[in-house]
Amino acid sequence: MSENDELLKTFVDTVQRIRLAGLNGMTHGGDRDLWDVLGYKKDLTPQDFYDEYTRGGIGQRIIKAFPAATWRDPPKVTDGEGESRFTKAVEELAQKHRLWHYMSRADRMTGIGRFGLLVMGFNDGGALDSEVTRASKLLWMRPVAETHASIKSYVKEPTSPRFGLPEFYRVEFGSEETDDQPTIEYVVHHSRVLHIAEFTGQDDVFGLPRLEAAFNHLR
Repeated sequence: MSENDELLKTFVDTVQRIRLAGLNGMTHGGDRDLWDVLGYKKDLTPQDFYDEYTRGGIGQRIIKAFPAATWRDPPKVTDGEGESRFTKAVEELAQKHRLWHYMSRADRMTGIGRFGLLVMGFNDGGALDSEVTRASKLLWMRPVAETHASIKSYVKEPTSPRFGLPEFYRVEFGSEETDDQPTIEYVVHHSRVLHIAEFTGQDDVFGLPRLEAAFNHLR
């Protein structure tokens, strides 16, 4: 490598480091923290995003826009054979349980934090913390944001198809806004949960909240 190539490489590396530092609020060689000067919060929590969703007009618009467009027209499920038993069963399920309505809500809840859940109840007679092994009916669905859910444990066995994925969740049902329906925490087995995460990176569990990139501009 020539001397000019070395200088160019050093210049590019320096520019990239300055840019990366700038994205994190650091300028003047790390001597000035703009995020601190401007009062930006560095460690954002799901509650921060939830508050911006419920009380910020722009934040709420960001969260709602894509789900509203996606679920405006109900999906059409087909197996290529016209109206078969399968497509008829899906249609009946969607109508009976307002499936697309709950999917739209789950989409919104997912965008608030790093993941969202659609918790489902079945007629298998088991508790929420037990695995679903046999069920013939879906009884209910509940969309849950990360503010009301956390991962209790992961599958740690490398030979399992679910290695690195959640095994049990802690889920709060109810409402914090009224005393008529106080929140109650349950442990829920993963087989009763549809885990949804978008803009995922190194794993399939946590994604990027829709408001994170724009959060500093919303405050």
